[in-house]
Amino acid sequence: VDMRDAVISEDFVRYKYNLYQFYQINTFFDEAILEFLRFYIHQKNEKGITFFENKFERTFAENPAARFKLARFFIAHEKYEKAENQIKKIFEDYELIKSQYDTKIRKVTFLNPPIDDLYFELGKIRFYQKDYENALGNFKTANVINPLHATALYNAAVTLKKLGLNEEAINLFKDAIKINPFLRETANNIFTETN
Repeated sequence: VDMRDAVISEDFVRYKYNLYQFYQINTFFDEAILEFLRFYIHQKNEKGITFFENKFERTFAENPAARFKLARFFIAHEKYEKAENQIKKIFEDYELIKSQYDTKIRKVTFLNPPIDDLYFELGKIRFYQKDYENALGNFKTANVINPLHATALYNAAVTLKKLGLNEEAINLFKDAIKINPFLRETANNIFTETN
């Protein structure tokens, strides 16, 4: 609460003080490290950014869930190459685990993060980079892996619309809405803009 209030009042001295208190509770807490990264990105402090990126990498090198959180953090801050590197490392780790434990009678399933979400985040990266063809491929792969991934279908539809394939986009929007009716308002807003 103190940190939020400090941000709202733009009292960054108080914010930083509370951030250090938060960090001291557990210096290996991923949220605390990400909050420091957020702060140093806001301050445009490259030394602070580098220090906490390295701290995160050292601390969570063997933790795909934390690295996925870092990848999503990088996407939110438009650091797409760094986000993609984190996702690629997770894929590499998953392949290694599969090679060690997958057999004819036993299959490894990854839950945190799941494979479909990795492809979905790669799709977002490609979309933000305006690489719509590859974004579409990643969104579709996410949906093949998890046919109930309505957000992947929705984003594939948005991507199709960007590619000028409006009829195909409408069909995917309809499919996404069948899975998640709450997407209806968002889809309506997208198509209202074009009419």
